[in-house]
Amino acid sequence: MMGIALHPDFTSTSWVFVAYSYAVANGIRNRISRPVWDGADPGSEKILLTKILSGTNQDGARLPSRSDQFLYTTTGDAANTNLPKNRSSLAGKVLRLQGLSDFFE
Repeated sequence: MMGIALHPDFTSTSWVFVAYSYAVANGIRNRISRPVWDGADPGSEKILLTKILSGTNQDGARLPSRSDQFLYTTTGDAANTNLPKNRSSLAGKVLRLQGLSDFFE
């Protein structure tokens, strides 16, 4: 687990946004998902963004809590200083995901 944020209207939606790392055959990747909290355990998750490059160093994902209907996250550069300059890479960026209303489905 690397980051967690509650939906701005959590008391009505029970939605939690999480950022975490997961293993793949050739290393580690990061993912942003939205499980529904039932008060005891997270339920099934909706994956919002996945396959974000990761590494054992310079890895990161933060989910600041905001109420402007956008979900923001930061990503590490996966120890490759060229990735933040590469527009086709999600590594080393501050990302603004679609409006939260799109994640309600």
